[in-house]
Amino acid sequence: MSKSSIVSLLVAVFCAVADAESPVSLPKDVPPVIGTAAAIASSAPRADSDRWSIELVVPKVAWEVVGEERPKLEWPEFKVTVEEAVLTLQMGYHPATQLSENAQNRVLDLKGRRLGRDEALKRLAAKTPVLVSVSGRMPDPFYLQCTKPDTLIVVLGIPSYPAPELLPCPTIAKKTSFKAWELYIWEQDGTIFYCLMVGTNRIKTDDEIAGSAVKGFEAIKSRLDQLQEGESVFVHGRRLAARPPSASAKAVTEYCEKIGLRAR
Repeated sequence: MSKSSIVSLLVAVFCAVADAESPVSLPKDVPPVIGTAAAIASSAPRADSDRWSIELVVPKVAWEVVGEERPKLEWPEFKVTVEEAVLTLQMGYHPATQLSENAQNRVLDLKGRRLGRDEALKRLAAKTPVLVSVSGRMPDPFYLQCTKPDTLIVVLGIPSYPAPELLPCPTIAKKTSFKAWELYIWEQDGTIFYCLMVGTNRIKTDDEIAGSAVKGFEAIKSRLDQLQEGESVFVHGRRLAARPPSASAKAVTEYCEKIGLRAR
């Protein structure tokens, strides 16, 4: 090999190493959260054979620093509370959970390419770890530096509802509601779901209720714990006229009484 060829090769190697080690600039957006996703094809009649849905499960993390700094006696403790948030994207009418060809909710690969229905059903046939973008945008490259090549990203297209609640946040002060609270409880495929919402003068849609639901009694207990003592909680089934599962409703009522809430 000639001297000039060796020099050219060394320059090329140096440039390649430099490029590989070039740091990505600091991000300009919030980080994605890690969750799991499973895509499900509709089992409806042939007319609705193209319908499908994605069930997202994401940990909701709240934190607080408790205690004082008293050397040799006490140090502040970093306390973390984690509950499970379940969001179902589907072929419906509510923009926050809409899943159609032109919807803002979408599944992307690391290059930003949008997956179609058939490819998403194939790659998410089983519960799969995914990144979940809560900003409505492709995650900033800064957050993708350690991802696997086959990682998928679920982008929640409506940044005002309900996605920002999925970001880690400090534990907030006790919540109050002028029109009390509505707690929906229902059973689906052997699992009890709960949805706690601010009381309003209108009837909540199925998509709103499903989009804010959590699984299991422990998850709803942590939400009830955030309410101000003396608040009223009206317990319903999946809809206002429906009855909730009796055992679950009883457990919720007893817990509300224990922490000073008025369950009705």
